[in-house]
Amino acid sequence: MKKTLFTKPAQWVFEMDVLESTDEKLSLDFHYCPLVKAWQKAGCSDEEIAKLCDIAMCGDHGIGERYDSVLDLSKCIAKGDDVCSLRYHKK
Repeated sequence: MKKTLFTKPAQWVFEMDVLESTDEKLSLDFHYCPLVKAWQKAGCSDEEIAKLCDIAMCGDHGIGERYDSVLDLSKCIAKGDDVCSLRYHKK
């Protein structure tokens, strides 16, 4: 998954740290979210941004399913955390 989706350009855009990458687990921390910044610029409220993020994250959950993995999101920039913590685990 890391090799095909979380390439160097993606790592730069999201200011991403790859914390762990094995056959069973992929742990990523995103320090920047261009979607959150765009929603803020558009004047969305914190509640709207959190809801829009939930919708956008459906794609990230789908990515996990495509790779027979489950996504755990323990921290989220859109909900006030300092990072988005994406943890993909094989089913």
